[in-house]
Amino acid sequence: MRVCDAQSLVLLSARVWHRITSVTELRKVGAEFRNCLARTTRDSAYGSQLARGTAQFWVLRDMDGAGRIVAMAPAPFATHFLEVKGPNNVPVRSDDADLMQLGVLIGVRPRTPEPSPPSGPMSLLPPLASLMQPCRCTLCYPLLARPFRLRRNGAGP
Repeated sequence: MRVCDAQSLVLLSARVWHRITSVTELRKVGAEFRNCLARTTRDSAYGSQLARGTAQFWVLRDMDGAGRIVAMAPAPFATHFLEVKGPNNVPVRSDDADLMQLGVLIGVRPRTPEPSPPSGPMSLLPPLASLMQPCRCTLCYPLLARPFRLRRNGAGP
């Protein structure tokens, strides 16, 4: 029994995201991916969420039809991904290009990157060293009209 309309989203990588429309289809994807979705029923956690319409499932397939990623997001409005796995429950990075494209297409906003920590303690020595250098401006060191020389007898100018 279908719980939602079939949708296909073609990506720039020539892969296609297909929306899973029934518990039976979710079970088939689980068997293909060799994970717990293969045991899904209408009463199980994943199956009941799909049947009630509180979760949506997507499977990424390449041009040969092989499954690459299965993703679960809240329904009807996807705000984030609840679970994302590859075959054999291999974790999928949140910055995966195909996953990010699906997210943009179904309404998931990308996470803002966290600011990177400073590379180390900031040293005050370079700014202080520049302040300790003598000033070389013309006010502090006026130009002399003539060079200062001592006479041979040791007397001043």
